[in-house]
Amino acid sequence: METPINNLEAEKSVLGSILVEKNAVLKIVGLLDPEDFYYEINGHIFDACLTLSEKKSPIDILLLSSLLEDRKQLEEVGGKSYLEELCDSVITSSHIVAHAKEVRDAAIFRALSGVGTKIHDVAKNTELSSDEAIEKAQRLLSSIVRSKAEERIIAAPKSIDKFEAFVRTRMVNNANGVITGIPTGFSEIDEDSLPEEGNFVIVAARPSVGKSAFAGNIAYNAAMMGSNVYYVSLEMTPEELMSRIYARIAKISSTRFKYGQVDEATLLRCRMEIGGMVGNLEFDFLPGATSHQILAKADMRKDLNLLIIDHIDLINNPMPRGGSRVQMLGEVTAALKTFAGTKNCVVIGLSQLSRDAKNEMPELFHLRDSGAKEQDADIVWLLHRSIEPDGDPIAYLRLAKNRTGRKGDIAMKFDAPTCTFTPIQAAPAAPRNTVGSWEDL
Repeated sequence: METPINNLEAEKSVLGSILVEKNAVLKIVGLLDPEDFYYEINGHIFDACLTLSEKKSPIDILLLSSLLEDRKQLEEVGGKSYLEELCDSVITSSHIVAHAKEVRDAAIFRALSGVGTKIHDVAKNTELSSDEAIEKAQRLLSSIVRSKAEERIIAAPKSIDKFEAFVRTRMVNNANGVITGIPTGFSEIDEDSLPEEGNFVIVAARPSVGKSAFAGNIAYNAAMMGSNVYYVSLEMTPEELMSRIYARIAKISSTRFKYGQVDEATLLRCRMEIGGMVGNLEFDFLPGATSHQILAKADMRKDLNLLIIDHIDLINNPMPRGGSRVQMLGEVTAALKTFAGTKNCVVIGLSQLSRDAKNEMPELFHLRDSGAKEQDADIVWLLHRSIEPDGDPIAYLRLAKNRTGRKGDIAMKFDAPTCTFTPIQAAPAAPRNTVGSWEDL
């Protein structure tokens, strides 16, 4: 039988480095787990080193031997003589991070080898459809990504150091006028509800209210300000989405682009205007895609800042056996929230509101299949349309959930032909009951 991939010398070097330098283990906390060591005795020793570190205890042969003895593992690992051998095998600890990565890489390759065998078994299962087989294979690969993305829980003082470093970075950014987060281009929103890396945001509205247009505005604004944006639509082609951007720039109806009722000068002006975002914004059309397919493609994007999915109610994950649509959507939103955190980007998912919200300002309970959506989202924006007594149409964005800022309503004008939202400076208060509906336009 072939020996699984491993690196004994790297494992011994990591352990030896920890024993010769008292703070060496802090350099690799979160990078390695005891299970990453192929040789079980080395995993036992590393686990004991982590325990001593968390107790703020020195890590030396005497204390390490005592702890292993208490765990009845000292004899199993080879006694003090093996610990002394580890010390003698290392001259300096300066390469501990590089050696730790070698140990981690070997563990990942072993995991991939195991997953490859399972995927091979899936491929031979003729009872599955091709889509089901791909879904299972993606789940198997995703399990490795998730397990290696999770950081080990660290001692409180280390957490405090990381937190203070985070705050100091924000202080420097504020002093230099640097925006922290992914700006939407709407100052009123960014002041009160700026999405930050790791946030999962839901934008919800009833059909035809303009949530896709609003998301398109955010995508364009963010890309123009330097963010890398990946916009996935499950119902509109990239050409349809781009026509809205061109309409906004040219200030003419998007249908004129659809039917070729423009001239070369207009196309050139639009092309010059969007020159600053070329390479920052990608549109993708994935009808009937699963969350795993969408996130697998998003994960391939380098330096991704913002992922927009239009919309999450159309994601076509397999229905859990004996489960419900609500449970399936719960798996979808949980996956989107996890992706935002592990990829350190913002994920915006568009969603439908129930028809009960037709003629009133929407609330969180109007979210269709709302339980998991509301729970997993860091921010929820609810888009609504009102016709004022004077006949002017106004769109309201309700900041219905905001874990790090205020809640409230932002009034905007919406120009339907150019799909453009514009905040109203002196805006009327959002009505509790509205007159008319968006479909009346």
